[in-house]
Parts: sequence; structure tokens; C-alpha cells
Amino acid sequence: VFEQQVVRPVTYELSNEVLQKLAQENIPTSHLKALMGKRFRNMYKFRESLKKSESLSESQLFRIFEIAEVDSFYIDSTIAESELDPNEFTPAQIEAVKKLHGKVFTHKWQLDQALANISPAWRLKPNDLSNKFYNKSILKKRKILYLICRKYHKP
Repeated sequence: VFEQQVVRPVTYELSNEVLQKLAQENIPTSHLKALMGKRFRNMYKFRESLKKSESLSESQLFRIFEIAEVDSFYIDSTIAESELDPNEFTPAQIEAVKKLHGKVFTHKWQLDQALANISPAWRLKPNDLSNKFYNKSILKKRKILYLICRKYHKP
């Protein structure tokens, strides 16, 4: 209980990788380049800077927050083996995590993408009613993996 971090400070940064990912998702980035390399220690300041730079919808702003959020994940195959419950994670999912041994990711989406590139077991299906339960399960497993890989990562 004492080791649990109640509030994790969230930082946002627009890097080349982030701008490329935003462009792939058809979010305008031309004016955002002026903010490249700057770190924002809270959502309010980041939002204000974004609104000054570009005319963006609420859904675009939300997606920028998701993509630009800075985090830190270290993949350790031995921890994956011991911490990922085989009753919850499939063998293919655990194996995909183990294949990323030694890798460090700065953003959640980078980890998600790397896992999806390795195994279809980590890929979301099209967002429709028939896939809702499956996608919810994948998102839940991602959250568990984020916690495990963040917990054991010592930057």
C-alpha cells in the first residue's frame, strides 16, 4: 500500500514522433511545430498552447493529449513471465511482450503499436458492437501492462 503512487504527474511533449503520429491520424500539425520540444507539466498549459497554435476540435485535442503524453515503460521478459497472469493473458500475448525484452517506450501508443506489429493477439478490431467486448479486454490488458512496465522501470 505504501509503495502505491496515488497521483502520477503527467507531462506532455510534441516530438517528431508525436507529430508524425498525429499526421497519420489526419490531425493538423503545421502550427504545432512551433511547440516542438517544449514540455508541458500540466494539461491546462498544454491545452492553452494548443488552442493558440491551431484550430482543433475537442476530439482532436483529446487525441493529441493521448499521443503526446510522456511516460516511461521498460520491457523485461522475466517480469512479463512472472507478472502477466496466464489466466488473463494468452500465450501469444505473453510471448509478444517477451519479444520486446530490453526495449524502452516513451509513449503508450508506441508500446501498443510494437505489440500489435508482433502479434495479432494485441490488435484492436474494428470499432463496432460485435467487437466491443474483445476490444475492451485488449484495452484492459494494455493498462495492466502499462502498470507493470512502469512499476519496474527505473529511469
